[in-house]
Amino acid sequence: MITVLIVGMAGAAIAVSVLLRGISMTKNSIIISQSVQAKAYADTCAEEALERVRKNSTYTGTAAINFSSDSCSYTVTNTGGTARQIDSTGTVNTLVRDVQVLLTDVDPITVSDWQEVTN
Repeated sequence: MITVLIVGMAGAAIAVSVLLRGISMTKNSIIISQSVQAKAYADTCAEEALERVRKNSTYTGTAAINFSSDSCSYTVTNTGGTARQIDSTGTVNTLVRDVQVLLTDVDPITVSDWQEVTN
């Protein structure tokens, strides 16, 4: 009888362990998915900023785009002459990803660097 209880408890412990591991893996998967989405939003806002600069070569400023409960925003800064810097942020829930795009010229638009940055 005691052996049956011990085996049952061991089986229950293994089952709980497997369930907890599954929950942890699911949470990690959700975080990774949200992080990828936040990066895509940051890139989307950077592309929107490029379009703004293409339409108006003197454009500087800040704007945002909302996607349901998520968002992205960007700032275009004149770094001298026809050079511009675009700082873009994508946000999904609490996850934030940032992208910086450097332009050496605005007509035609010449991108010298496009990279993810950490703030």
